[in-house]
Amino acid sequence: TWSEDEVTLIEAVASQVALALDNARLLEETQLRTDQLRLLQEITAAAVSHVKLSELLDDVSQKVQTGFDLLHCGIALLDPDGKALTVVTDSTAPTSDAVPGGDLASQPKRSTIGVKIPLEGNELTQDVIRTRRARVVYDAQHAPITAPTHALHKKRGTNTLVVVPLVTRDQVIGTIGMDVADPQRRFSNDDLRLIDQVSLQIATAIEVARNFELAEGRARQERMVGEM
Repeated sequence: TWSEDEVTLIEAVASQVALALDNARLLEETQLRTDQLRLLQEITAAAVSHVKLSELLDDVSQKVQTGFDLLHCGIALLDPDGKALTVVTDSTAPTSDAVPGGDLASQPKRSTIGVKIPLEGNELTQDVIRTRRARVVYDAQHAPITAPTHALHKKRGTNTLVVVPLVTRDQVIGTIGMDVADPQRRFSNDDLRLIDQVSLQIATAIEVARNFELAEGRARQERMVGEM
């Protein structure tokens, strides 16, 4: 039999525990938002600090890979004919392999730069381009929508695949592919909103870099004509 004082004491303790848990949850959420904002700022800073397209893409892909703790991050741009994407940069987390003596040696995986990704038969990428919305595919090694790339995902160790459109001036100019190794990891709505913001910054920076290179090319041609 519980006395009234004991019940009151237990209720008071429960209230304190609930308050402590709530405070801890709010602290974690605040820290998460702070980390997300910091990541967005870092990627934005990287995007605006380059006018050369290749340097821009290399820098932001590395920051996306490390910032989101990805197995691999690849950026592919849409070909002029709209029939395929071409991988222009990738960033892969180094793999740790045991060596004699118990040390770990990290070796980067082979680059996929220059690889063509046909859109025909690629349902996932077609859907991302058509809807202009990011898609998350869990169990990418077995999901029907990633059937054409099951072997690649198994070889790479990808369990979750995120494909994000790069959109500027209401046009899709490419995609970001994000590979995740952890099979338990899930992407929340906040994560997807952050990814959308990151892709917007990258797409805008790509357009600026392209325009700069075009202007630089025209200026170079004009100089040559003037010299001739």
